Amino acid sequence: DMDEMPVEGHDVEQFNTVVYPPLQTRCANANGCHGNQPAFGQEFGLANDNSPNNVQTNISEVLDFVNEANPALSPLLGQGLNSHRDSNFSSEEACNIFAWIYTGIPDQEAPPCPY
Repeated sequence: DMDEMPVEGHDVEQFNTVVYPPLQTRCANANGCHGNQPAFGQEFGLANDNSPNNVQTNISEVLDFVNEANPALSPLLGQGLNSHRDSNFSSEEACNIFAWIYTGIPDQEAPPCPY
């Protein structure tokens, strides 16, 4: 089952349920800058839907903005918590993304969420 296969070690089901939804809503929707055609030359762009054909691409794109050595310093979370478009992640969303990052780090449990 595609939903259970790890992509680069990260939990795909958790990505689909707690990581992608706030990214899609806040960043990649039709009015967002980071959708299928990222606006203004953005480096970060997600498919506007997370269909099975797009899951691996979306996860790979997200991982480009993750600091696995120090997940709390990930650009994904920094930009998402201090948005330039008034669409910041909630603390719960940030904590869910923070926990998800650790699903792909071998032999490490997520520490308490710093957000």
